[in-house]
Formats: sequence, C-alpha cells, structure tokens
Amino acid sequence: MLCEECGKNEAAVQIHMIAPDGSGTDRMLCSECVNKLRAGRNGIRALDVTGFISELINMLQSSRRARETETYEGTCAVCGSSWDDIRKTGCVGCPECYKEFHEPIEEALVRGNGTAVYTGRDPDGGEGVNAEIYKLKKLREQLAKAIGEEDYESAALIRDSIRELEGRQA
Repeated sequence: MLCEECGKNEAAVQIHMIAPDGSGTDRMLCSECVNKLRAGRNGIRALDVTGFISELINMLQSSRRARETETYEGTCAVCGSSWDDIRKTGCVGCPECYKEFHEPIEEALVRGNGTAVYTGRDPDGGEGVNAEIYKLKKLREQLAKAIGEEDYESAALIRDSIRELEGRQA
C-alpha cells in the first residue's frame, strides 16, 4: 500500500489522527511522512508522548520541590521555633507550635501519611480504643488487593463492609 500523504513510498505506519471536533481517522504513512508529521509540517502537529510525559514529570517534581522548600513566616511566641526548625528536626518545640504552624503541619501529614488523622499504633493489636479505625484500614487494604487481583465479587463484599463501618462511625 502506498503512503496516503505522498503517494510515492510504501506505507509503513498507521496513524490515528483526532480532529478538533473529536472525530478520528486512520492514515497509512511512509516513514518519511511520519517524520514530517512529527516535525509539524503540512499544518499537522503530532503529539510527542515521550516529551509530554517527560515535561509532566518535571512539572510534578518541581512542584513537589517547591512545596518541600516552602517557608512559612513567623516563629512560635512561646518557644521561638520556626517552621524551618520543625521541618528539619521533625520535632515540634511546644504545644503552641501546633496552633502556630497548623497548616504546614497538616500538609506535611497528608503528604507523608495520606491523611492528617493520626491513627497511631495500638498495643492491643487493633482491639483497643482505635479498633474500628484499624478494621477500616485493614478492609481498605483488602479492597485494594481484591481490585488489583480483579476479584470483584470479594471487592464488592469488602466495600459493603467498609460502608457499614463508616456508617457506624458517623
């Protein structure tokens, strides 16, 4: 089959092109025309997936670095600790620091743990004060595993158990 663009060379690549209105067409092109397409000639600009992903990763990393190095002005009126001190040591100077640096502490907890709610460790193995929290955590882990294994019947049962437990907590 000849290239649909130049009509001279043997077509080697099938490309699915999507128009601005959302309609799509398939075209058979030779490697020469594919290279022109990638270069943006003929009024057509191809999507460079590798470049796009690379740019996206760079954006996310720079955004993450910016958040990590973000400084919060002010110091604790009681102990004199700054956010930079707390971030570097991982230790809060005094109880007043929790009020002064509430927002960055909460952001750090969410970034590190996925939640700002501390569930802690339960010496009773999940049977003590936080038993329902631990049970929910275990059920969510089981749900993720069941979905990952494409065991949707078990996942539905686990989901129902989670909803029931969450209903009791509310």
